[in-house]
Amino acid sequence: VQMTNFGGTARRGALGFSIGNFGYIGCGFDPIVSYFTDFWEFSTSGIGYEEMNAPLSGLSVYPNPVTEHSTISYNLNTSSIVSIELLDLTGKLISVLVNREKQAAGKQFVTVAGFAGKWIPGIYLLSVTTDKGERSVQKISVAG
Repeated sequence: VQMTNFGGTARRGALGFSIGNFGYIGCGFDPIVSYFTDFWEFSTSGIGYEEMNAPLSGLSVYPNPVTEHSTISYNLNTSSIVSIELLDLTGKLISVLVNREKQAAGKQFVTVAGFAGKWIPGIYLLSVTTDKGERSVQKISVAG
């Protein structure tokens, strides 16, 4: 792994967050003044080569926390056989939402009804896998 060498104090931690369509990464914490000394802003509308060619990208769940009806969206670069599973935080399978369904390339939308009524409120992992071995996981919160 290549490390970038910035001048000054060694970078040992990083903070990342997003606001709207922009992402921010901060690192190089200065303990004397208690703030991150380096910040980068990037637009999420710019898609890199690897993401464009990934079999599965752009997984999102909304609303999150999930309510009675929620939508799962993602993009498939090529037609794939897709499975969507709900897991607890230990990785234990809670429910299979989509079981090996063939889906065409493009933006996919899956609506799940009854989220809030079927599972105990809390934090879960939503896992989307393809027959090409690609997997994307999103942390979700089930509202009570």
